[in-house]
Amino acid sequence: MFEKPFTLLDTNYSNLIPSLIIVVVIISGSLIISYFIIHAELLIILLFLFILPLFFIVRIEKLFICFIALSFIPFEFTFGGVEGWEIKDFLIPIFLLLFVGRSVIKKEALNRNPRFSFPLLLFLLIVLVHLITLEGLPKIIKTFLSFAIPAGGLRFFYSILICSIVYYLIPFAFKKESHIELFLKLLGGACIFLIIFSFIRIYLGIGTIFPNEAYSTIIHYVSIGESSVPRVGIMGVAGYFLFTISLIFVKSRSNILFLFLTIISIAAVVQSGGRAMFLGLVFATSLYLYLSGKKFKAAILPVGLFLVLLFIGMNPKIINRTPPILYRYLTIFSSENPSFNQDGNTRSAMVNMSWEIISKNPLWGARSVDSEWKYNRGTFDNVIRGSAHNAYLATAATFGLPALAIWLIVAVSYFKKIIYLYRKTNPASLLNNFCLFLAVLLGVLFLTFFLEGGAGGGFKYFMYLGLIDSAWNMFKKNQTQMINHIN
Repeated sequence: MFEKPFTLLDTNYSNLIPSLIIVVVIISGSLIISYFIIHAELLIILLFLFILPLFFIVRIEKLFICFIALSFIPFEFTFGGVEGWEIKDFLIPIFLLLFVGRSVIKKEALNRNPRFSFPLLLFLLIVLVHLITLEGLPKIIKTFLSFAIPAGGLRFFYSILICSIVYYLIPFAFKKESHIELFLKLLGGACIFLIIFSFIRIYLGIGTIFPNEAYSTIIHYVSIGESSVPRVGIMGVAGYFLFTISLIFVKSRSNILFLFLTIISIAAVVQSGGRAMFLGLVFATSLYLYLSGKKFKAAILPVGLFLVLLFIGMNPKIINRTPPILYRYLTIFSSENPSFNQDGNTRSAMVNMSWEIISKNPLWGARSVDSEWKYNRGTFDNVIRGSAHNAYLATAATFGLPALAIWLIVAVSYFKKIIYLYRKTNPASLLNNFCLFLAVLLGVLFLTFFLEGGAGGGFKYFMYLGLIDSAWNMFKKNQTQMINHIN
């Protein structure tokens, strides 16, 4: 008998209420903390006091899943004039301590299966050697023992450490399909909330809400000719996630709901002004069609978009006749592209500086450049911090071409693993759809890495790898149960 594919509409949402309450508590508590926080030490103490009661009320796995589902929302802080700190930078070590503490109390070993892949371990070893040689052991030990906030180069390496911990912990939290279901519902709900809330803010003209609000959540007004277009960067990320969820988990059940969510998603991405997420929508649809066996349709979509944008780029008069909100997308291949025709901190300057570092230090990379005077401070600081709006260039410039090659081996091996899981799991199961979801997200990430991302790939990349390991564990568990049932 034919089994109907799983969709999120098939499940009972009443059991989601406790988790939603937890999410509201986490968001509101984080916002309150971000408003009043002054010192990092106070933040760490408050987070301990805030998380520990929840640890005794809710299973740590569900608490961690709630956190991962909301991790794309940046709750940002400023310490000593240094921006870019987010609440996850402090929460993740706390979760690690909680997982380790529970294993000690229950006398259970933290057995991660599968363990760190050897290429990934080798890449992280290269990162560690860079850390020690560049910063020095005395400085590292002093910062660690004094509980000081890592600054300068240590801040960059701390971010990679946080990503590695997330990759390591995720398989301990995502153990069964109900955890996947909880994650998808919370992620989808958070995306819808963010999109609606951001549109209301734009309509009311509320630029900022909190003193330390993240750059991606603040309303920015971009001047295009005589018009001014509001942008909220986080809307693009939320729209992209929401579209991918609805494409894989909603479309097969309700075309009307899928159409409604698609309209919301596209509107959010367009309003965000993010070209990476705009291309992400197209590539996600194309990859979904390809993995679903519709290869011809999968090829037509990106090729058609490329030809249209190329034609418009060669005819600037067409751009002037379109709504200003579409300007950033229609000028991707145009000489009027704002990223390539302005002085200052542009992507072209970051690309040029990265290539200069790679050409002079191809084997080991560098975090400095001889001709610093050629670049403005914004471009210089971004590249030195391991960000060049291109993950491949940033990784090669920071750690060298051999490290990039190892990093690519990791990426390809995990992509092959999730494709294998998608083809081997039961087509009617949630796990199968989740494998397709991860395959699309990771595949699109490889493409958008040409337009965004820092050295090592960043938080989302390591999160996807951890989720793939979780899917692998669930697949092996299902296989074992099936064999035992037969025997």
